[in-house]
Amino acid sequence: MKKYGLIGYPLTHSFSKKYFTDKFAKEGYEDREYELYPLQNLSDLPGLINDTHDLCGLNVTVPHKIGVMFYLDKIDPAARAIDAVNCIKIVNHQPVEAFFSGELSSMKVRLEGYNTDAYAFEESLKPLLKKHHQKALVLGNGGASRSVTFVLNKLDISYKLVSRRAIGKQLLYKQLTAEVMKERLLII
Repeated sequence: MKKYGLIGYPLTHSFSKKYFTDKFAKEGYEDREYELYPLQNLSDLPGLINDTHDLCGLNVTVPHKIGVMFYLDKIDPAARAIDAVNCIKIVNHQPVEAFFSGELSSMKVRLEGYNTDAYAFEESLKPLLKKHHQKALVLGNGGASRSVTFVLNKLDISYKLVSRRAIGKQLLYKQLTAEVMKERLLII
């Protein structure tokens, strides 16, 4: 059985288990399962990986998207630039002989980190872009804004971040006027 899951804390709000369980069934993947792994402390990650045989990948949510990077053997360049990982591929490097001898507890793995938010945002944005979308407003400066600004930089679209608190050159929400919004027709 191939196992996948979500790490983060808390996970009581997550619908990932139902979503992936339904998706695996719909796609005919009877050999896959998805679990929630509420890790309050990221230092429990190595134990989770060692104790959960056939674990092939993990989604990562708050508060571990940045901290998990210290546990990874390889980080995709986009994830490194964004400074956040939301997806981990677990690659088994165990010799076949160890599998047959039953020595799975000492399994050696390679952890690869990716950020799928940037790819998804870019692929959903590109078909909608018009020539007049040269400037953008990014509403909020939380974790998701890192992926958004990474893509905007990649597409050479200038942007202004808008936040509730004054940080650097960011605009405050109360500074949003019709004039500011007319100048920046792409609002994210």
